[in-house]
Amino acid sequence: MTNTLKLDLPLLLPDMEDGDACASLLTEELSHTRGVAKAHIVRENGTARLCLHYDPNLVSLSKIERLARDAGARVTDRYRHEALPLDRIFAADAADTLTQALEALPGMLHARANYAAGVVYVAYDAPRPGARRAQPRPWRPRTWP
Repeated sequence: MTNTLKLDLPLLLPDMEDGDACASLLTEELSHTRGVAKAHIVRENGTARLCLHYDPNLVSLSKIERLARDAGARVTDRYRHEALPLDRIFAADAADTLTQALEALPGMLHARANYAAGVVYVAYDAPRPGARRAQPRPWRPRTWP
């Protein structure tokens, strides 16, 4: 017999955008936890929730809550989420090209350029302390004669 625990996803992953890949990382990590039969995301009343099916004979409710919060903290600490202003883009197609270019960068978990909102949402693997960090270059759109 399994019990079910549902936790609001924004409490575990506060910087997450809707459909963020970090939710998959969280469920993947928790699904390998002793006593957890299944970890997945459900939508209830417009809110994403982490749903954990667990065996109460192997893990207590308080421990499963703590494990979920700890896993969420690890994912949040490792992956940075930012919303960056998007300017100098003059066509929606250019935003799609920018999204593809950003997603191809090493350490990039996901990216989404929103032409209408003028914002680029990115999630990337944060550099470790002491790791050599690449110097960012300003992105400049190509100009056509």
